[in-house]
Amino acid sequence: MAELRRHKPGWAPAVATHPGQDPRTAGADHPELLRWLGVRAREFAHWTDEAGPAADGGRHWDFSPASLDLLETVLRERFDGSAGLLGAKSGAFVQGAVWYLGEVVRRARDGVVWQYRPRTRFDEPLGTAMFHAADEIYLDTPRVAQPGLREGGSAHPMAALNLLFWETDELDNPIEARLADVLDDFA
Repeated sequence: MAELRRHKPGWAPAVATHPGQDPRTAGADHPELLRWLGVRAREFAHWTDEAGPAADGGRHWDFSPASLDLLETVLRERFDGSAGLLGAKSGAFVQGAVWYLGEVVRRARDGVVWQYRPRTRFDEPLGTAMFHAADEIYLDTPRVAQPGLREGGSAHPMAALNLLFWETDELDNPIEARLADVLDDFA
């Protein structure tokens, strides 16, 4: 890209948006997102009571990148795998974990905002989408992103929580997912 900019002043990569998406906000001001963020913030104290204190007493629910290890431990102790997590994904505990992970990313990386894109008539029918939309991990769930970046700079916290329970990737290579790895997706 730097080479193209040097030889063609004013060149910039194209950023395509979804037909149902406002490129200026990309869902940052969607009423459902704003409602969800408000509920999560109000219920955070209750969520931390349910999640429990740090086992070693030295870690806290302080939105620091280090606290993602605590969140990871709590999730692994509470759920026996993806099926358990996804079965509880609409509940307050998992939604609180999604919010907490997204808030850590938002606070730790410059320019990160919450976004939300609900299903639209342009989306594939349930059960036929590439990312198993029946699980609705990628659509109809909030994400965090750095608007304007062509590649990287976004994450779906629900998908990251689910990935914790994977033992292999799409090519059957062994993986050890960590929530802190989500921060690597942002500049």
